[in-house]
Order: sequence, then C-alpha cells, then structure tokens
Amino acid sequence: MQLKHYLLTIWLVTGLAGCDYLDTKVDTGNTQENLDSNYSRLQTLGYSPYTFLTHGFSTIGANIMAAITDEAEETAPSSQAQFYNNGSWSRYFNPLNVYDNNYGGIRTAHFFLDYSADYMTKLALNRDTITGGSVGYWLDVENIEWMRAEANILLGWFYFDLIKRYGGVPLADKVLNIDDNTNLPRTDFDGIVEYIVSKIDSHKDKLQANWKGGEGAIGRDALRRPHLLHIILGRGEGRVGAT
Repeated sequence: MQLKHYLLTIWLVTGLAGCDYLDTKVDTGNTQENLDSNYSRLQTLGYSPYTFLTHGFSTIGANIMAAITDEAEETAPSSQAQFYNNGSWSRYFNPLNVYDNNYGGIRTAHFFLDYSADYMTKLALNRDTITGGSVGYWLDVENIEWMRAEANILLGWFYFDLIKRYGGVPLADKVLNIDDNTNLPRTDFDGIVEYIVSKIDSHKDKLQANWKGGEGAIGRDALRRPHLLHIILGRGEGRVGAT
C-alpha cells in the first residue's frame, strides 16, 4: 500500500513539474507573420545583392585597376597587383577571381525575388490599406516594386561580370539548395548575353531613376537599350539583341 502511495506521489510531482501555471509572461518573440510583414526586413533583403558588387576603386589589393596596367605602378612589392605586372597569375591563381562572389550575388537576388513575390500581401498584414492612413503602405509597396526591378537588373550585371572574364558560364535561374543539382552545364556566351538583355528589357522601365535624397542605385537611362553592353563586349552592332 505504501508503495502505491509512493508511486502516486512521484507521478503527481512529475506531472505537475511540466506545468508552470505561474508562467504568465507574454511571448514577445517575432512570429513568421511579423517578420514577413516587416518592411525593413524586405528592404534589407532587397539591398543585400549590392554587397556582392565588385568595388571598382579597390578591386585588387585596395587598388584601382590602373595598378595592374601600364597606367600606374603599385609601389608595395607584396601587393596582389604585382602578380599581373610580373606575369605570375594564372587560371590556378587569379587575384581577381570573382566567380564565387558573383554567384553569391545571383543567389541573393533570386532569394529576395522569391521571398518578396507576394510582397503586397506581406506588407498589408495588420496595416491600413484603405483609408487616408494607407499612404505608408502604398509607399512601401512602390519601394519594393523598384527594388525587385533592381534585383532583376543586378542578375544581368552579375552575369555580365562573369562572362567578360570567363566566357560562357552556368546559368542559375533560381535559388539552388543543398538538395538541388548544382552541377549545371555551361551556357554559351550568346545564351548568357540574351539572358542579360532580357533582364534589362523586361525591367528597365520599372526602375526608380531618382530615389529620394540622391541618384538611383542603378541609372535607368543607362539601361534603356543594351547598346553599351554590345560596345563593352566588342560586338558593335552585334547580332544578339541589337537594335
């Protein structure tokens, strides 16, 4: 009998230990809904691809590109620019290897575009979208629309930065995860150029030319037509996308 009472006592103590009836603290942690409807979060994701752009004024060893040409001479013997000046760089050692960085930007841009696909619904959560107080909502919607256009243009830019160095490269048109096949075949040079031009033509008119407080992150007028792209690629009146 005593054993039964002992076991019952253990069962009650154990059962009650898992129930904290005095825990009345309000859960203030972010829910997925809170995160999805947060404009600052969407904005941060939209700006993220810019962090992968090559810095023109500190491209190699904190130098401008002139240091690896005949225009200027890097005075520090240990600078990476010297590998170009003395001819010791190769396909196995390239201080200007931007391959991984550009594909990082491509994945980040795709992630933002996927995540913000239903941005109007996300931004409308718990907000006034009808009365005069809806101005903030529509401004946020407009900003995300511009940022989505920029992300698409940036996809073209990252591929341009790749093909001018490596020729044809694999074309990743979505976010690739660990379970996806990442052994993509190389798309030929013309195929990548067509992809770039399609991105520019599809989104150039959706860009904001002048963000509040300064010039837009990407100049819309510079992307009206891909003539500049043809000139840079040495195509002149090239057959791909020429007008």
